[in-house]
Amino acid sequence: MADTFKQWLRDLSTPLFPNELFEDCLSTLTQFQETEDINHLEILLNKLLAISPEHFIALFRILQLLKMLSDNSTSNQMTAENLSIIFGPTLIPPPLTGEDPAMALLTSKDKSSRLLHCLLDKYDELRGMMELTPLSN
Repeated sequence: MADTFKQWLRDLSTPLFPNELFEDCLSTLTQFQETEDINHLEILLNKLLAISPEHFIALFRILQLLKMLSDNSTSNQMTAENLSIIFGPTLIPPPLTGEDPAMALLTSKDKSSRLLHCLLDKYDELRGMMELTPLSN
């Protein structure tokens, strides 16, 4: 099931985090890791909402599912860290311009995974912001 879902995400014409947000994703990760200020994550999510409300809603629902899975990690072994490693590079892929796609993915997958892990760790705090979005209901 996870492989089919990941393939569907890969086949999207525009990645869930559009290419124009990839550098913002990387800088958000750095800023959040330095300060642990949730506002950095909220700013990134608001940028996604402004660019693509549909992608924002999809991300919200995917985070909801992944959080539910990680909350049950004692029975399914899928911790937030494991889920981030599996889904981070697919949800937050690097732009495929100029560089060898395999190399671009290889060099960015750790950062993509860490950003997803941050989003999952702070999901309960971010959920209020995401639920207030008129489109997410």
